[in-house]
Amino acid sequence: MSLSLRARMLLLLALTFTVLLGILFYSTWSEYRDNLERSVADMEGSVERIAREQDGVIQYGRQLVTILTQTHDLPIFAKTPRCEQFLSQVLNQDPRLVNITISTVDGNVVCNAVHGTPRFNLADRPHFQQALQSRQLVIGQAVTSRSTGKWSLPFAMAIRDHAGTPQGVLVVLVNLAWINQELAKTNYPKGAVIGLVDQGGTILTRHPDPEKLVGTNIAQAQIFHTLLAQGGIGSTEGKGVDGISRLYAFAHFAETASGPIYLWIGLPTDQLQRGVERKFAWTLGAAIILLLLAFAVVWFEGERLLLRPISAIVHAARRLGRGEHNVSTGLPHNDDELGQLARTFDEMAVALLSKNEILRLNRALRLLTNCNKTLIHASSEAQLLQDVCRLIVEEGNYRMAWVGFAEQDKDKSVRPVAQHGYDDGYLETVRISWADTERGRGPTGTAIRTGEAQINQDFEHTPLLAPWRADALKRGYQSSMALPLKIPSGILGALTIYGTEREAPSTQEMQLLQELADDLAFGVATLRARMAHDVSAEQLQRSMESTIQAFATALEMRDPYTAGHQRHVAALAMAIARELGLTEDEAHGIRLAATVHDIGKIKVPAEVLVKPGRLTDLEYRLIQTHVEAGHEILKGIDFPWPIADIVLQHHERLDGSGYPAGLKGDEIMLAAKIMAVADTVEAMAAHRPYRPSLGTDTALEELRRNQGKLYEPAVVDACERLLREGRFQFPT
Repeated sequence: MSLSLRARMLLLLALTFTVLLGILFYSTWSEYRDNLERSVADMEGSVERIAREQDGVIQYGRQLVTILTQTHDLPIFAKTPRCEQFLSQVLNQDPRLVNITISTVDGNVVCNAVHGTPRFNLADRPHFQQALQSRQLVIGQAVTSRSTGKWSLPFAMAIRDHAGTPQGVLVVLVNLAWINQELAKTNYPKGAVIGLVDQGGTILTRHPDPEKLVGTNIAQAQIFHTLLAQGGIGSTEGKGVDGISRLYAFAHFAETASGPIYLWIGLPTDQLQRGVERKFAWTLGAAIILLLLAFAVVWFEGERLLLRPISAIVHAARRLGRGEHNVSTGLPHNDDELGQLARTFDEMAVALLSKNEILRLNRALRLLTNCNKTLIHASSEAQLLQDVCRLIVEEGNYRMAWVGFAEQDKDKSVRPVAQHGYDDGYLETVRISWADTERGRGPTGTAIRTGEAQINQDFEHTPLLAPWRADALKRGYQSSMALPLKIPSGILGALTIYGTEREAPSTQEMQLLQELADDLAFGVATLRARMAHDVSAEQLQRSMESTIQAFATALEMRDPYTAGHQRHVAALAMAIARELGLTEDEAHGIRLAATVHDIGKIKVPAEVLVKPGRLTDLEYRLIQTHVEAGHEILKGIDFPWPIADIVLQHHERLDGSGYPAGLKGDEIMLAAKIMAVADTVEAMAAHRPYRPSLGTDTALEELRRNQGKLYEPAVVDACERLLREGRFQFPT
């Protein structure tokens, strides 16, 4: 797909802009990543520093337990009243502590720093059991003090005698709330959260909001799994228990009997990145603005100096390609390259103007020729009108064409009867009249009212076309012409043609189109006359058939013994003809001939026709004359079928034994052969006053016996199929 000059220029500018923007983005993005990495490193350094600073809490606990366990005869001292006084003094002087207890090896507390607390047992505490089994100080997992209910970190150590046998356990509970307060005082990033978490995932301290989250287990959180995977050191990004996405830094805080305790700092990701991103955004935004300004300057100057002149030439070329030869670029013919190009194009358009006129005339002449061919072969008025509209659009290169008939209603409306081309509901939305009103003063209405061709060269600016302007322009109609359809009785309507160009046809082209409209009107008048003739012919045929039926009725009134015989023969003969594949028209002619095949008996004396006994040879020969008599009666009537000849031959036989002419084989008409079989079957199967019915089986046996001798084999087979399969029954 080729690109326009405007598109190529835009593509070049866009490519340049993209490359510069890419370079700038890469530079600022590298700086952004470096700053982000430095921020992460700073956080990891901060958490390690705070862990070292808070290590004093652990050391204090260790020292206190060690000093107390070294007291002489501590198990004995624990059972004296002075023990609780001493421990209470230590507890009251140090806010870091929650409680100090001394218990027996069974876990029963014998000395408690908190006065007034009922005695309790520590045997179920993990740190108690771990202290009994170790000779070292044990830091247990966080617990809630049974004396105060405070969340605490236990420091426990077994009290042993000189032999190393445990005599009891000393437990010092360090207040985790105090540790939380101390952590809050440390120098950590503004807006961050800080706290401790044990190996099991339980949050021991947290600032801020410790009361909401301390004691919460985060063992299932992704950040905790990452913490364990990294050995409790390093950093990761993820969501905290409060759902906020943060960058977390970890460091070891203390080792306990149940596993490490980790110190963590979490800084919201957006806060960490905000400063770097703000700088990145400002730098990138300023660069984009500068690039856009440069882009705009280059674009608008290129538009003025290059694209507008070239666009004017291209637009004129497109109009010229659509057939509008009264065009020019409108550019000054300067000495520069574009001025010379404009001069050459304008001169070429003038040269093509005369050539285009010839092409349009040839197109109109070809259109007229093809429409006349359609007129010659047209079989219906509706098809003729539709085909002419189609040819006008497809071969005449018009947007739309339609034919409207002038109605004689009160509004003098124009009724569309045929249309082809791009319409999109136009004829359903516009109302056109041929009265001298606002909606009747357009080209179509005026052409019908005046009988003169009308040309609309410009839908957009012609005042009289205001009622239809919006709908027409929306569908691409720029111009139109309306040609009256004149028939001998007056103006039938109009042929209206719509074009996509604001250009009036030449006088010669208009004459050809008017001739087309006159030929179309002549074709409509001819088809209507032909239709009237066909109606008359149909009426004449019905009259002939009524005459035939009258003949048959007259014969049946004279010969009551054969009443209904001709009607039955006619029905069977028509059924056989259809079975043999004859056309419906041929079958209809055979039926009419069978209806009057015995009409000649009207000349036979009645006493011979109704004689009950055997006929004499003379009487038989007299009856045989009925075929010739019938021929004489019917031959003067101009039927569409050879009815008289069929009646004359219906008693001829294949072997020449028939009458009146003794014809053989192919000398006999097929219709007469069909009637011979039908006549024989009906005569034998029907009841007569002088004998009962012989039945169809006897009649079929007679046919088979003389098949190929007297009767045509194909006709006999067809008759037998109809009767055997029950597809035919004589009418009642």
